[in-house]
Amino acid sequence: MAVTIFESAQIGLRDSAAPTVRAIVTGLEARTRAAAGDATGFRTTLARGTAILDSARAGDGPPWAYWMAEGAEFPMVLENGRALTMVGEPLRAVEILTAQLPGLGEYPRDVVLTQAYLAEAHAAAGDLDASRAYVEQARAGLTGGVQSPRAAAVLAALLA
Repeated sequence: MAVTIFESAQIGLRDSAAPTVRAIVTGLEARTRAAAGDATGFRTTLARGTAILDSARAGDGPPWAYWMAEGAEFPMVLENGRALTMVGEPLRAVEILTAQLPGLGEYPRDVVLTQAYLAEAHAAAGDLDASRAYVEQARAGLTGGVQSPRAAAVLAALLA
C-alpha cells in the first residue's frame, strides 16, 4: 500500500516538481521498499532517486528541502543508510552512516538518529560492543533533551 502511494506520487510529480523534491519522494519510496523486505526494489528505486538527485541544480528545490545534500551518495542518506541494514547490508550501512556523523554536529537530532541507526546496523552485523556504544551515545542525547521519536523507537526495539 505505502509503495503504491509513492509510485502514484512519482507520477504526479514527474512534470511539476523540482528534481530535489522528486528525489526526496523517491528516497521515501526506496526506504519503504526496504522496510517491506524488497531488496531489489530498494536498490532499483535508490538508483532512480540518485539519478534524479544528480540531475538537480543547486538551489532548484524549495527552501524546506535545504537538508537534501547536493552531491550526496544517494537520496535521504540517513534513512536510506538505515534501509541498507533492513536489506541485509549492515556493514555498508555502518560505512555510510559513520561517514555522515562528522558533518552533523550542528544538528543534534540528526546526530542522535544516526547514532541509533548505527547501533542497529552494528547489532545486525554482530558487533555488539559497537552497538552498545552507539546505544549509550544516542541515549545520552535523548536524555540531554534532544527530541527524536524515531531514535527512541529504534533504541527501544534494540533493547527489547
